[in-house]
Amino acid sequence: MFKLNTITLAFLLSIACFTLNAQQATTVNPGTAKGIVRDTAQNYVLKSATVSIYKSADSTLLSYQVTNNYGEFSFKNLPVNVLLRLDINNVGYYTSRKTFTIPAGKNTIDLQTIVANRRDITLDDVVITVPPISMNGDTLEFNAAAFKLDSNAVVEDLLRQIPNITLWGDGQITVNGKEVKSLLVNGKSFFGGDMKQATQNLAKNAVQKIQVYNKSRSQQSTNPADSTLEMNIKLKKARMLVFLVRLAQVMEQISVLKRTPVSICLRPKCNLPLLAP
Repeated sequence: MFKLNTITLAFLLSIACFTLNAQQATTVNPGTAKGIVRDTAQNYVLKSATVSIYKSADSTLLSYQVTNNYGEFSFKNLPVNVLLRLDINNVGYYTSRKTFTIPAGKNTIDLQTIVANRRDITLDDVVITVPPISMNGDTLEFNAAAFKLDSNAVVEDLLRQIPNITLWGDGQITVNGKEVKSLLVNGKSFFGGDMKQATQNLAKNAVQKIQVYNKSRSQQSTNPADSTLEMNIKLKKARMLVFLVRLAQVMEQISVLKRTPVSICLRPKCNLPLLAP
């Protein structure tokens, strides 16, 4: 009986290992894609351009990055044998778009040089398409309207849809593996810096964009190592007052329950935190 049970156990373990390996094989994305972006007018490399990769079938955003000082980009962990779309955006340029498929046999593709065409700004340019991700100086910006979610979605749901942003169980947020040290709303502290309160209570449809940037610990320092990562939730102007009024009503109830006075700033240019004890 003992020998039989040992054989049965070994058989079951072998099946479990095979199943696990099969699942891992189906979820691994071994594909890589690289290329270089150049300006069409003067043929120089275009640095700090935003490069985004989507599934062509449903426009699901898979990954993004900005070109380096040599105009280069390189993506890893992309699906193979799947039609993908690459978008390149930069201020003053039209969106450059290219579809491609990474062959399973080679697992890599060189998109070579992609030319970005300059945009001539005229009075007729009244419709501007905002990409999901863009660089505004040294600030990485995510356009909330580009991510389609349920009408009841909150900021937390939005952040989970953005590649390279991770929300942890303790409320911590990381971007490309680097911890976000502070979270602001319209440039002001919110709930004493409690990230969960902001991400779980702010409606996604009230958000215009999410901004991520490095903030120097010292105004005199220019060393990147002396900076920390900060995230700012920029609300739509049309929704700002509605949000603050509703927030004031909630905080009034909390104030009554806790018997602790809480003040809230309803003026857009107020220099105080959004909430103050």
